[in-house]
Amino acid sequence: MPEYINMNASSYEILVEISCCKYPPADKLMKFWQDNKDALINLMFTVHMGVKGLILAQSNDNNSLFLPKEGAEVVIVGRESIKFRSTKYGEYFKLLLPGNYTLKVDYPGYLSITTAFHVDKSGVTRLDINLIQMSNTTDISLSKPPGNDQNTSINFSDSLRRGQSLTKDALLFLALFTVFYLS
Repeated sequence: MPEYINMNASSYEILVEISCCKYPPADKLMKFWQDNKDALINLMFTVHMGVKGLILAQSNDNNSLFLPKEGAEVVIVGRESIKFRSTKYGEYFKLLLPGNYTLKVDYPGYLSITTAFHVDKSGVTRLDINLIQMSNTTDISLSKPPGNDQNTSINFSDSLRRGQSLTKDALLFLALFTVFYLS
């Protein structure tokens, strides 16, 4: 069951057995607690290791308004067999060991976003994603500025099909994103 929950619900089930007795006597429970308290508290803190954030998407009515997006597909690149989705509030979370990872977010009608990030031993990495709608007004090509060592990029090749393009507001957002975040 734990593998099913991890693969399909992006959560974990843990069974902790601290005695060979299924029903230990009540007078021994305090001793079990004292012997295992630190380890159990440290185990609880591991939920704050990995990546979490919000997936927001451009509103249909107002291109400058971003709203939570339920059901966006989130994948850790290299682990494509384990896909998870954002909640109805646009939240996503994944427990990960410390290291470097790449996150890919897809939602129909929006550009695919691919972002590299790092997970430290000290806690969770917060990574919010803004999805941009595809439209038919302006052609676009965006690449990472030369000499930039940031590990963030926007992947258009997976989402833009021939003849599709972005609105002028989306182009302005991408230009500002490039200037202020990637440079």
